[in-house]
Amino acid sequence: MSAHVEGHAPSGDLHARVAATLGASIDPRVWAILEREGHTEVRDTKEFKHLVAQARYYRRLLSEANRPLAPGSRRRRRRAPDDEWRMKAMVLADDVALRAGVVPEVVSFRRRVLKDKRLSEPQARRFVQSRVGSDAEVQRQGRVVVAFPGTDGSVNRVAAGRHSQLGHLWRVADQLCADYGWADYESVWFILTGQTPLPWPIEVDDVTFDGHRVAIRIIVAPWMPARAVLDAFRRVQREQATVTSQVLSDRRRALLTFVRGAPAGSYRQQVARWNRAFPKWSYAEPRGFRRDLQAAQRHMTASTFRLDIARE
Repeated sequence: MSAHVEGHAPSGDLHARVAATLGASIDPRVWAILEREGHTEVRDTKEFKHLVAQARYYRRLLSEANRPLAPGSRRRRRRAPDDEWRMKAMVLADDVALRAGVVPEVVSFRRRVLKDKRLSEPQARRFVQSRVGSDAEVQRQGRVVVAFPGTDGSVNRVAAGRHSQLGHLWRVADQLCADYGWADYESVWFILTGQTPLPWPIEVDDVTFDGHRVAIRIIVAPWMPARAVLDAFRRVQREQATVTSQVLSDRRRALLTFVRGAPAGSYRQQVARWNRAFPKWSYAEPRGFRRDLQAAQRHMTASTFRLDIARE
């Protein structure tokens, strides 16, 4: 039997480090939120500590959302404003999950295949991995790919025959993806374990082109507080922007225009021509001229943006 296992874990090491720091495993939904909000773009110790703090925060918030209230009771702790929209996202997710749980195809699969039980995460992984199709079966029936969460924040994918149990699981999960906008691995996990997917109301990422960041893309639910969106943008801008929003000084803007239109020559020759053209901004030495010119050129390169690529 061929395994057909394909794993994608670009953040596996980071996931393991965070889990080790917390001293506990990380709920796949928590890790997905951290990725969607851009917290997993870690470059130094400070950003790693921030990621750990966010993981701890979302773990607590998810635990609080899942804890049932006794009739007539209220939460003791007054929520911070940012908690409110996150709790709303979790309440909405619960509502969608309740509707998905009575979809006839979901009910039928759980009854026929799972005997009306819900699997633990280890059991669900064993269920999927033990039903991977052989090469001959996959070729005969047609290939489908079933996704499920790994233990390290990754998404694993296995191939199976279209008419196998995993093929049946894939068809039901695909319907949930189309109906509710869930990711493929979230739908599979919901069917097998009953774990509620958390479609998050904000998603932030950076767009690169030719190795340069050229845009920040933010997708939000229409009801999101404007303050939360602005906070997310500011955080990502601090982490990812390579230049400030300030414009070039008149002097450096004139430098760029002058050099692009002037004939080639040494820095000393360029300084001489510059001093004749702009006596009020004259340079005593080529070093200052070169420094300001290179700074202006770096500023322009780092400021390049391509919103057309972000829209694709």
